[in-house]
Amino acid sequence: MPRLVASAESNNVEILDLAVAEPTLETVFINSTGKSCATHEHHTTFDVNPTRSVFDASRTAMGALILRDLVVVWKTKREFVLRT
Repeated sequence: MPRLVASAESNNVEILDLAVAEPTLETVFINSTGKSCATHEHHTTFDVNPTRSVFDASRTAMGALILRDLVVVWKTKREFVLRT
């Protein structure tokens, strides 16, 4: 910023207003795409025919939770044994 002001002064250019601002997501998006977020159209499609049942999805989620809990128990047991 000081170099900009010095350059303006040396070229007899009057600076009327000068500010520093952090970029927003909007300005980053405009610089990346050349378009405003407000004018950017979002096309989202949803599959109305799921590939698996709610039961299958619930079973998968439950299996993941049980596996996570077993890993936590195993790590805790290993740390307990190492400390004793």
